[in-house]
Amino acid sequence: MSGDEPGQQMLAATGEKCEWRRDFSLAGDTPSTTRRWLRSSLSEYLIRERLDTAVLLVEEIVGSSSRRALANQSITVLLAFEADLLRVEVIEPEQAERPAAVAEIRRPTGGLMIVARNARDSGMTLGPPVRVWFEV
Repeated sequence: MSGDEPGQQMLAATGEKCEWRRDFSLAGDTPSTTRRWLRSSLSEYLIRERLDTAVLLVEEIVGSSSRRALANQSITVLLAFEADLLRVEVIEPEQAERPAAVAEIRRPTGGLMIVARNARDSGMTLGPPVRVWFEV
């Protein structure tokens, strides 16, 4: 993993356990930026098929977050890889003042259904903050 990405932090790397954290501004093309970061961080840990699945799923979650977010907000993405299991968690900005955004999360459609169908396990905590996670 290159350590020169702004806002990126490797939290732990012991034996077969690695953890990363990165904040992404929801301005611009956040889903593709997140996708590139995930791919570069995990390419040495996952076979291509699982990496492609993880990239698709994180892009769906981040795209959904981007559509619900207010201007100038950011999300945090956590990656944890241990014993051949990858867990990805996306922590969304506070949505308490936006009941329509929380209602959208409670009715999983589109991207969240893709996550549920393609992950080993997935879920969400409505928070605040909202946390959406999956394992592959």
